[in-house]
Amino acid sequence: MAFVVDYLTLYSAVQLLGWHYLVGAAMGFSFGIVCIYFLSTCWIFEARRCSDPRREFFIFIMIGLLGLLLNVIVMFLGTDIFGVHYLWTKLWSVAVVFFFNFGMRKYILFRK
Repeated sequence: MAFVVDYLTLYSAVQLLGWHYLVGAAMGFSFGIVCIYFLSTCWIFEARRCSDPRREFFIFIMIGLLGLLLNVIVMFLGTDIFGVHYLWTKLWSVAVVFFFNFGMRKYILFRK
């Protein structure tokens, strides 16, 4: 679900609004991270290490910002350096960032 939000935001920002693909990627990633926060806290992870929801959200966002940086780096390398279309590059980025973000969240926030 978060991937669909992210990908459609990127596509819409670039194709419909004429934004640069990196701006669209950052915007899509940001919307996706909010979506995944609600999915993660409601349906995916049962165990929580953090009893304060504000602290948990802050840590979640910090992990997300590292993921955003990784997303932009992969997007730039794939599109500008290697010449791959930005939508194909986004698929690579999603794979890399998903494992990074999921692993960090599981290890830091949602383990017993």
